[in-house]
Amino acid sequence: MSRWSDIILSRRGEQPPDDPAGTPWGPWYPVPSCVGIVVRVRRSRISPEEARELYAWAYEFKSNLPRPVGFQYKVHPNRDGPFDRLARSLPPGEILRGSVILPTAGPVWIDARLIG
Repeated sequence: MSRWSDIILSRRGEQPPDDPAGTPWGPWYPVPSCVGIVVRVRRSRISPEEARELYAWAYEFKSNLPRPVGFQYKVHPNRDGPFDRLARSLPPGEILRGSVILPTAGPVWIDARLIG
């Protein structure tokens, strides 16, 4: 069973309201469930829709392992989200980039588990 990675926290008010670039990239955090995999995030606010604020969370995973690795991962506002994303054969030192839109400024839960 997979353990939870560190909670990646973002501080409210860190981003000026009309800054399209969003927050700077956070530091690299190890993903305890996947030894040798690290992750970092940044957040951008999206224009409110129907009085609901949305945030674009960009993420980057990097492998420090000596061989290509595959893993399932999730980026969700709560710990119960499914492992609904897949990285196939991420080579050593390469970065997997992606983003997800969530209705929260933070925290977000990030976890991963290696696949055969």
